[in-house]
Amino acid sequence: MKINTLLTFSALFAATSLTYAAENSAAAKSAENPASKASAPAKAEAPAQAKSENPAPAKAEKGAPLPLLTLDGVGGVVITPIAYLVNPGAEGTEVGLPSFGATYVNARQKNVESFGVTETLFTRLELGYNASRFGTGSLQSDVLKYAGVDIDRNDVWLHSLNARLNVIRENDFDTKYLPALTIGVHGKFNDGINEINENLGGLLSQIGYDRDYGVEFTATISKTFVIEGHPIILSLTGRASDASNLGYTGFSGKYEFSVEGNIVVGITDWLFAAFEYRQKINQYDDVSAGGRTLIGEESDWWTVGLAAIVTPHLTVTAGYGHLGTVLNTVENTAWALSAKYEF
Repeated sequence: MKINTLLTFSALFAATSLTYAAENSAAAKSAENPASKASAPAKAEAPAQAKSENPAPAKAEKGAPLPLLTLDGVGGVVITPIAYLVNPGAEGTEVGLPSFGATYVNARQKNVESFGVTETLFTRLELGYNASRFGTGSLQSDVLKYAGVDIDRNDVWLHSLNARLNVIRENDFDTKYLPALTIGVHGKFNDGINEINENLGGLLSQIGYDRDYGVEFTATISKTFVIEGHPIILSLTGRASDASNLGYTGFSGKYEFSVEGNIVVGITDWLFAAFEYRQKINQYDDVSAGGRTLIGEESDWWTVGLAAIVTPHLTVTAGYGHLGTVLNTVENTAWALSAKYEF
């Protein structure tokens, strides 16, 4: 799939989302999401008004705009998902309102700009498109200096099409301790990695690279506990993937299983703290030239951050990330800023 096709899909997807959202705006209420429940009870009629026409039902207030959008473009924190879906609407909603998110990550050398749009159908199916630009920092100059080859690029674009199905809702079957279960499939296409491989004379193909696209599979469970009035959300995800560095450096064609998870704690009704961890499986062999490591072994990632609910529609997030080795540099001081808007 080429970039023009993906961008066309994105435009059509966004336009369709807005059209259906307008038709269903009357049904846009808080979903059964422990992090975003809210309601506005109807006012009782005064006795003198008992014989008047029945007033229109009170409209429920919109829930908090949580979860956030990850770098992959699904509901979660920054790098790991949560089983709760994004902006699903009230029970019975066929087409939820759309949500848009943007994230910027600035590490010591590398950087990422990520943009995503999601739409949830029937309060159960989250669909989304995400585009991420990965800036490779000093990789181009290092390869030229130590290997004598110009890769002729200092970034790539990773496009993702995501579908997540909430199979089991939290506390289904009249239980109190059953976590929510959401399964996902994620198609990814890297625009740029093939060109880099060709400029390297096929070197990436010799160390494990197979193609510029891949499909990932995820299963996520989440459970919310309330301690002293503060919600604590625990999430755990299993992921089957052949992606190298989330897909920013291509795909190997050899699937590996990894785990990841997060903890989100409500400090106040508008401020949340989060910690997340993502295991990363090394898909390629290391490459060195002239005594310099150009492609190093992948490291696990972790982040800590704060999310503030600015309005019932807008959430902003700031965080710190420890990314370890990313290609030719060590990125242990990364800062992230993100925002998500729900209609």
